[in-house]
Amino acid sequence: MTGLLPNVRGTSGRPLRHPLTRMDMPRSAMVGLALIVIGATVFLRGLSSPREILKIGDVSVSAEERSPIAPWAAGLVVLAGIALVTTGARRKA
Repeated sequence: MTGLLPNVRGTSGRPLRHPLTRMDMPRSAMVGLALIVIGATVFLRGLSSPREILKIGDVSVSAEERSPIAPWAAGLVVLAGIALVTTGARRKA
């Protein structure tokens, strides 16, 4: 078990958990939050990668190539994240 302090017991006899490693949120909710952030970032910024256009000796010219992604795909990722967060919150309650 992660987050347990070794050989430290509380008043109830159960091992104490360190407050920084305690998992208050289910994994599905954490994955959902990550999907929301990734989907929103892709929706707002798009996907891009550097591409070398010209290279002469030590001098090179590069440009950022943007890959278009359908806005509905990013929205779908955000909706999936919202669904995971809500189901994770229901399980905890």
